Amino acid sequence: MQALLDDVARALSSVVTIYAEVADSTTPVAIPSTELVDGRFAGGAHQFNAKSGTRLRGLTVQRGDMMAAITVFKAAGITFRHRSR
Repeated sequence: MQALLDDVARALSSVVTIYAEVADSTTPVAIPSTELVDGRFAGGAHQFNAKSGTRLRGLTVQRGDMMAAITVFKAAGITFRHRSR
């Protein structure tokens, strides 16, 4: 199930902005798209591991962006299913 959530987060990151908690900020900060390309989501999308080794937690998206992403995925016929082993 965690792998499925990681895959969904990867797909979302190609459509909407993903934000993460940063120690010196009171509000989440957008993860640059250049980092999203080479990094990976882990732990059921609770963490993003950048290629540089930076680990970001407290991941979030804006509600409106999530609704837009759902619309895009539905229009493209994209579904997410748990892969049985």
